[in-house]
Amino acid sequence: MQITGTWAISDLENKFSDFDAGLVPLPIPEGGTPSTAAGGWKLAVNANSEHVEEAAEFIMWAFGDDPSRPLKWAKTKSAYPARKSVIEEGEEFYQKGLRKIFTNEIYETAVPEPRFGAEVVDAVGEALQMVMFSDATGEEAAQTAHKKIQDALKQ
Repeated sequence: MQITGTWAISDLENKFSDFDAGLVPLPIPEGGTPSTAAGGWKLAVNANSEHVEEAAEFIMWAFGDDPSRPLKWAKTKSAYPARKSVIEEGEEFYQKGLRKIFTNEIYETAVPEPRFGAEVVDAVGEALQMVMFSDATGEEAAQTAHKKIQDALKQ
């Protein structure tokens, strides 16, 4: 069993086509609601660029208007777009194999991945390493990370 993203579907199809794999939603704690980490498509424009407007226009051209362009990217990246119109445009792609299960049973619970600053990411990473590579308990590591994050947020 592995918790992974939709990009793993193409790996299974392309590298392990004989492997009989399944797909299930993440377990829900008692009283919880279904939620799936959706990942994200990240493109950025450097604010200091001499071509900010052109770059922003390119991003909108690539992903904003015609759903066939982001569909090509989705197939290449093997990831799900945020736009339902892209999924509708690529119905044949999204209604086959394991994608059909994700599209019909899991996609509606998808939430975008959060964006955290380096201070938060580093604090969480250090906490995980404390547990994996030292004698720290999960509670100790979480408290250490919490303090670092709170200190970073105060600044």
